[in-house]
Amino acid sequence: MNPLRVLLVDDEAQILDILGRMLNQRADFAHASAGDGEQALKILEKEDFDVLLTDLIMPGMSGLDLIRKARALRPQIVSIILTGRGSRSATIEAIKEGVFEFVEKPIADTPSFHMVVDRAGARSRLVRERDRLMADLQARNADLQKSLSRLSEAYERLRRQEQALESDLLQAQRIQQALLPQGFPSIRGIDLFGFFGPCERMGGDFFDVIPLGRDRVAIYLADVAGHGVGAAMITVIIREMIHAEQSRGDGIGIFSNPAKALSFLNQGLLREAFDPLRLVTMGYMAIDGTRGDVVCACAGHPPPLLVSDPSGGGFVSAGGPALGLVSSPEFETVRISLKPGDFALLYSDGLTEARNARGEELGALAVARAIAPSYGRTARDIGSRIESIWRRHKGEAPSGDDVTFVVVGASSGAAVTRERVLPGSVQIAGCDSPGVVEIPAPSRIARGWNAGRLVIALPGKATWQEAPIVRQIVDEAVRTGAPSIHLDMSECELLDSTMLGVLCQIGDKACVHNVSDGVMLQFRELGIADRLRIVPEPAPKADMAAVSIPQIDERQVSDIILSAHETLIQSTPANRARFEPALDLMRESRAQPSGGDTVEEKDPKRR
Repeated sequence: MNPLRVLLVDDEAQILDILGRMLNQRADFAHASAGDGEQALKILEKEDFDVLLTDLIMPGMSGLDLIRKARALRPQIVSIILTGRGSRSATIEAIKEGVFEFVEKPIADTPSFHMVVDRAGARSRLVRERDRLMADLQARNADLQKSLSRLSEAYERLRRQEQALESDLLQAQRIQQALLPQGFPSIRGIDLFGFFGPCERMGGDFFDVIPLGRDRVAIYLADVAGHGVGAAMITVIIREMIHAEQSRGDGIGIFSNPAKALSFLNQGLLREAFDPLRLVTMGYMAIDGTRGDVVCACAGHPPPLLVSDPSGGGFVSAGGPALGLVSSPEFETVRISLKPGDFALLYSDGLTEARNARGEELGALAVARAIAPSYGRTARDIGSRIESIWRRHKGEAPSGDDVTFVVVGASSGAAVTRERVLPGSVQIAGCDSPGVVEIPAPSRIARGWNAGRLVIALPGKATWQEAPIVRQIVDEAVRTGAPSIHLDMSECELLDSTMLGVLCQIGDKACVHNVSDGVMLQFRELGIADRLRIVPEPAPKADMAAVSIPQIDERQVSDIILSAHETLIQSTPANRARFEPALDLMRESRAQPSGGDTVEEKDPKRR
């Protein structure tokens, strides 16, 4: 480290000599001397010093006048006053002027004198470091503002593209849902219910009914691997294959035989030659309502569930490969008879593989046990029971896959007109996640718990990137009733102005521990130290884990920066003068119209 630079000023040459010799005893001190204020100012014009040590009363220019003029030349210099006995009033006036310390003549001992100079030098270097850091922060904030301004036009274009894409997805969603049966036909002896629950706008699951003649239908449930637009398009292709074959007049012969129907669809998908290959599974049932006969076949699909008494259910073993994989597959068919009260269930694996917040799967056996007591109920009641079981199991956890099922129950109802459908026999649920999925990003922030107390560690340089997640963690802890919140700053080197503003916002909710001198200087410089609950002892020990930070868009960045700095400018007039011009530019940029719209008019789901 460079030597501490001290400028000695006194009109008595003997005093200057004594002080110089005392400073020369330390190799880390360097000094220059002046006999009056005018000479000292000339030296300061040419050189910078850490400490100004001046006599209070001198002929010509007084020590206080010198200090004022020296501060104008060198704002980071720290002043020490030499006083004689009986000049207490002048010393008090000097302290009011911002003098760091005073030393009485004659000087008692050299170590005490060195300690005063050391403290003043440390203060000067802290001030210099503070100014350097603040200049760096201001430069970074200015650069960020420029970047945000440059992104404004591009963001508007992206927003419009997103709105167009969202509109297209909504339209595609309506089309896919319109292709689903709006209701199952009323046929003698059979009660039907279908449920379609995509996890995104578009689903990879699909079911439909194929008329085979009076009181005879086929029902299939397809599950294309994945979900979204690509999977949904393949379900449309499958539906169109079936409709095209029906239009030729010989569809009943093929589709009344599940094995033939699956072979026909397999060949059609092979001809399509999808790249990349899409795995398609299907459960298929040909139903004769007059006899209560159901013929089942599956192509790589979960086996149908059959409940024939209230004590439980079993699975129908009707296996075969998934569609579109092999050229000559063999599909096993199984015939079952449904008597009144019995029911069978076709379902996609999204139902049985649904996971709760702990990652536990629902499971096919659990579904079988849970719905067996519904024996004898209507298909709609059974479907409601299945949906309730699924939703209760997954709780708030998002669906990882589409969930679709069809209930085929036996009833004693009479035949009705062919054109009529069973009211409420098809239910379409809203998707779990219509918005954008957040992608976790690395973070230096860590958090942990100690007897219900939340501990957040802010290491290194905490900046605006971490500010939103800190606010989110604290707000969540307050909402859930955490008894106390603690910020561990033992390894924090620096906070940018955005993070300082966020700390100011949460200051009444959290204790701040182990604040370094540099960070404390930032608190005082911005006038927020008294708004924080600063605690000298260490934060509670806790098992800390890294926190994932969700990606945030330009609007969210702008929001957090504005909010944090608006808090800062309310703290002191100096903060208002420092930050208000930049905030005005940000507000103007956000309010700029583009093509008749404003940034404020963006989709509220993206805020």
